[in-house]
Amino acid sequence: MALVAAGSAQQPTVNLPIGKTSPNNGKQMFVGYCAPCHGVDGKGNGPVTSSLLQKPTDLTTLSRNNGGKFPQAHVVAIINFGSNVAGAHGTKDMPI
Repeated sequence: MALVAAGSAQQPTVNLPIGKTSPNNGKQMFVGYCAPCHGVDGKGNGPVTSSLLQKPTDLTTLSRNNGGKFPQAHVVAIINFGSNVAGAHGTKDMPI
């Protein structure tokens, strides 16, 4: 399996191999599915960011930007149904 960030004439296409992860291991799932874009530190600096049209969200600011409360329902909705930021990587699906 590979994680692919779609490219364009100005944006390169990046292919990263990813393996199956255990649904019981949140860290493994984050590293495998989220970190390529959001970075292992969650700051939006993953290795595929150069192929994206918009910088990924800095996940470390989610609580601060939501009155000090982690927006769990919002994060789950984005993972399950995609982001409302169309065009960031060609599709609203998460992960790409």
